[in-house]
Amino acid sequence: MNKPHTSAFPYRRILGFTLVELLVVIALIAILAALMFPIIGNVREKGNMTKCASHLRVIGQAIIMWADDNGYVYPAVNDTAGVTWDTEILAYLGGEESVFECPSDPYIDLTSTNKPRSYAANGGYNWKGCEYHYPFGGYQKGPGDSCGHLPLSLEESQSGGGRLIIVGERPGNARDDRGYVGKFSFCGLDQRPGDVHKNGAGGNYLFADMGVQYFKSKDIALTGATDEKDYWYHSAD
Repeated sequence: MNKPHTSAFPYRRILGFTLVELLVVIALIAILAALMFPIIGNVREKGNMTKCASHLRVIGQAIIMWADDNGYVYPAVNDTAGVTWDTEILAYLGGEESVFECPSDPYIDLTSTNKPRSYAANGGYNWKGCEYHYPFGGYQKGPGDSCGHLPLSLEESQSGGGRLIIVGERPGNARDDRGYVGKFSFCGLDQRPGDVHKNGAGGNYLFADMGVQYFKSKDIALTGATDEKDYWYHSAD
């Protein structure tokens, strides 16, 4: 009697995805990616904010060292020779220009040979009135300061518990209209609130007590009210 033919390789069901199953998997991956991208973006932004704040602290230490060697006053936002504050303190940073760049700076131009400066000193135009003084004074060369203010002393900046803005984030307005190390444009804050972080919501600030804090633009704006909690100026009164 003939035996039925048997193969050396038993029959196996060929496993695989059906089209419906494949589409379900793709949809799940897309959903997970949509959920993860904002989280990854937030983590990256928090890291950038931390690095930007760290740069501000390093800049603050360099400013203090410069002041210690120059009569305990802040450098001018720019002096009568046109030298900007960042150039003044550069030697106290070991010549490291990269400290002036915030990773969240939205206007970095990789084609430029100039080094980007994401930070500006609290000085420049006086919007408040001549009885109010800003740490780095008014522009000494260029548009000038109608009040004729010179930089404050370290002691004066400590009035109010040291809660006076020294340096903030102000990279510029666009890639072709921005600040560079040693250049006049955007070297002063001009009392304009920062908008580098959190999709333009606010920025980091270095205070006279060497603390760094993030503020929403609307919470730090110079409104002109006489009874406001103002972090921008030192009153001569």
